[in-house]
Amino acid sequence: MGALRYAGSLVAAATLAFGLHPTGAAQVPKDAHAKTPTELALQIADYAALPMTGTPDGLGNNAGALARVNFLREEPAPAHRFFVNDLNGPLYILDRNTKKFTTYLDFDGRGNRPGLFDKLTVENGLASGFVSFEFDPDYARNGKFYTIHIEDPAEPGSLVPDHTSVPGLVVAGYTPTPPAATPGDVDHEGVLIEWTDSNIANTTFEGTARELLRVPF
Repeated sequence: MGALRYAGSLVAAATLAFGLHPTGAAQVPKDAHAKTPTELALQIADYAALPMTGTPDGLGNNAGALARVNFLREEPAPAHRFFVNDLNGPLYILDRNTKKFTTYLDFDGRGNRPGLFDKLTVENGLASGFVSFEFDPDYARNGKFYTIHIEDPAEPGSLVPDHTSVPGLVVAGYTPTPPAATPGDVDHEGVLIEWTDSNIANTTFEGTARELLRVPF
């Protein structure tokens, strides 16, 4: 019994020492550490204006769109430049300070246009044209990035890019891939290309391109 009384006395003393709470921990008011919410304000402002690639009086789904920006991405490299694609064809580098756009590649080679791909199609609305681009995770070291664009196989011209406007692009060895087998009627093809720029420190492309996949739909 003496041992039990002694143990009971220790428990009682501990309870008093820790603030008369059975858990043995002093209770802190719930709002003791609460902070006053900081008011936030969201400001929306123009950042940059893309060059015009459409026409104000254009007819059809896309011709009247002055520009069709689709993605803005920051390069995973020390310069942290912005790259922006226009569905109508150009891939730009955007200078953060001057807000100036420099054409890095232009996919629009339709008709007498000076771009890379004779069969690029932009007239059907939605995301037709130069759809998207993505940097390789190791872009800072290997200079690789990837693009997707849409072609109309019925249009005249070559499947090999015309590098007249990009003299640094080496097209020797560029091989169009056989179209993948897909069900249903076909009037377009999506093309996936891997690009390797040998010098990512400047604003011109110098390197190679490799077609990876061609998907009819």
